[in-house]
Amino acid sequence: MILEIYGSSLSWIKAEPGIRLTPENAQQLHHEGYTMVLVRDGLWKTRQVSLIRFMQRLPRQP
Repeated sequence: MILEIYGSSLSWIKAEPGIRLTPENAQQLHHEGYTMVLVRDGLWKTRQVSLIRFMQRLPRQP
């Protein structure tokens, strides 16, 4: 689940509740100018994810 997003404002902004990091959401957020997301990675653990790197790791569509 995405907790916060980071972009051109150079600050972290709270994300809308319930948004998950999917290829479609990553592409949409990147298109809107965001570069990083803070995601929940377990009950108490969070991590920062680069949207560009996330999308680069996806399998290529034919």
